[in-house]
Order: sequence, then structure tokens, then C-alpha cells
Amino acid sequence: MGPIHCRLYRSNPDGTAPLLIFFHGGGFISCDLETHDEICRVLAQSAGVQVLSVDYSLAPEATRPRQLEEAVAIGQWAVTHACALGAKRAHIALGGDSSGAYLAVRTALVMNHGAVGQIRAQLLLYPLIQMDAAAWAMPRFSIGRTVGRIATGLIRHHLGGAYSSLLMEDLSIAPPTLLITGGLDPTRLDAESLATALNAVGVTAHLKHYPRLPHGGFNLVHRSARARADLTNVGNMLRAMLT
Repeated sequence: MGPIHCRLYRSNPDGTAPLLIFFHGGGFISCDLETHDEICRVLAQSAGVQVLSVDYSLAPEATRPRQLEEAVAIGQWAVTHACALGAKRAHIALGGDSSGAYLAVRTALVMNHGAVGQIRAQLLLYPLIQMDAAAWAMPRFSIGRTVGRIATGLIRHHLGGAYSSLLMEDLSIAPPTLLITGGLDPTRLDAESLATALNAVGVTAHLKHYPRLPHGGFNLVHRSARARADLTNVGNMLRAMLT
């Protein structure tokens, strides 16, 4: 595994703060540090956290499970080097949007399996929960899922298969979770199913719904006052979880 580029946003340059390790979305095949720069800046400021944004390898050049392997490697490295990052080691969260949220959940499970409670919280922005073709074709998910069904097919093609559904994982060691959904988001019902599954095994899961938020909507914070206000609100909720 070669170098993994990251970018650190410091809300408290002169002291320590909780750390959010953030994985960008883009279906494992697109986006980077630049596309999610403004999201990380808003979260750092509103949540009062240091944000470590991760530029993991993308498909098709890097097929699964390379993305997850790099996410876990960065998570473990960040815990070890928390002081150098200006972070409080006991106040570390993982987060991401869409496919990045998927990586956050799987990484938290791996890290908490080795040391329960190592990851204190996770922030999931319109998370991609499952990529299986059959799940996306289920009748109860039919409304608004056509584009998502095409997108997940493209993801599977470039990844060389699909990552397993988060609903099939042992979620009992997951950290307290803040899930954000949008009214114009084809992954919304999946996210609601994940919240139900987390609560069923005793993990606190807060579900916050923004009726006008589309999938990927927080990438518009530089153009939309509503998106910025909603993401700032998300940051405030994360601050409360971590402090």
C-alpha cells in the first residue's frame, strides 16, 4: 500500500479538539479532496473538530477492497498520531457522505472490534448502505430508485463486484451514530433501515431528515444558503455527540 494523501482542517490551531476522519463520496469512482473541501471546512467550524479528509484510491484502477483497506489504515494511523493532529485521542469520530459513509461504518467496526469504544461516534451523510442489484430493485424501494439502480450497477462494474450490505454486518460494536437523510435521496429508506438495525442491537442512532436535501446536496454549500445552514446544523449535532 502506497502513500495515502490527506488534508487536515484545524478548528483549533493552537490547541486540541475532537477529530473527525472524513471519507468523501463519489461511488468509489470519483471525487477527491477538492470536491469535498467546503464540506470539511463547514464541519470543522460548526462541530469544533479537526477534520482529516482522506483521498483514498478510486476504482477502476483500485478495485475492492482497496478502498476499505486504506480507510482502516488511515483510521489506525490517526489514532496513533492523534496528538500530532491536534486531536483528543478519546474523542475520535469517523464520517463521510454516500460511499464515504459506507467506508466510515466498515472502518469503525474494524477498529472497535480491536478496541471497543476506540471510535466514539460516526457521522453518515446520505449513506450508501448496499450495492446489491436485487436490493435496489425491490418494489418498496422503487420510487426514485431508478437512477440509484443505474449508479450502483456502474459502481459494481468498476469495483469488480459489490461491497457487502451494511445491514448484513454485526453492528453491535458500532459507535453512536448520526444519520442524515434527504427527501430527494434514493438511499433514504436504506439509511432508515440502518438506523433501525443499530437501535435493535443497542447502538444509539439519531436520524435527522432534511426534506429538501438531495443526494450529494452538501456539495452545494458554496452556492446554497439552505445547504450551508443544514450542514452547519449537522455540525452542531456532531459537536454535542463528541463533547
